[in-house]
Amino acid sequence: MKVNDISRMIAREREKRGLSRYELSKRSGVQINHITKIEQGAMNARMDTIIKLLNAMNIELTLL
Repeated sequence: MKVNDISRMIAREREKRGLSRYELSKRSGVQINHITKIEQGAMNARMDTIIKLLNAMNIELTLL
């Protein structure tokens, strides 16, 4: 999976769950500006950050 694919998936799944970036930030502990940059593809997320975001949305990494 490419970085841009992961960025789009995070944004798509967040929206599908009706979460704002603010809500995802609070749930995951990831700063909102990082979430914005990750979703826009302006920043590459570290694996631990991706895992925090996925866990906050109850998504298992194996499902990707």
